[in-house]
Amino acid sequence: MNALRGMMLVVILGGLAPAAWAALPPRSPEELQSDANVVVTGKVKEVFHKKRSEKGFVRTYFVAEVVVDEVSKGEGPSPGQVLYMRYWVLKSSPEGWVGPSGLRGAPKRGDTIRAYLKRAADGGFDVLDPNGVSVVKSGTKAAN
Repeated sequence: MNALRGMMLVVILGGLAPAAWAALPPRSPEELQSDANVVVTGKVKEVFHKKRSEKGFVRTYFVAEVVVDEVSKGEGPSPGQVLYMRYWVLKSSPEGWVGPSGLRGAPKRGDTIRAYLKRAADGGFDVLDPNGVSVVKSGTKAAN
């Protein structure tokens, strides 16, 4: 009987394991708006990236060059000026690790985006993880 209970426990806990590996949940629209110092809409002119590996983690760090169309919150570049926003994406991590995975839905060159940003201590603009960028209009055509 104890063997049967043990097997049931393994099956139940095994079913919960994938939830432990999940990334952090997205912020609500209200959280994005309240947590951001600056909210802008603009077009992604270029995206620069660098991949780094350390202690079992592989992350790609990005800087997107955005031509600002509108600033709807905070003090940022004026319309027509360029803003450089920073974000990262987790490519792989040690088995069983739980935590942030960076930005989901990273923008591409040519996309028109809305970005929810935090002004960092160094004056730069960091995207709010995990969903602080939304694509308003895709800059690339879908494949047929």
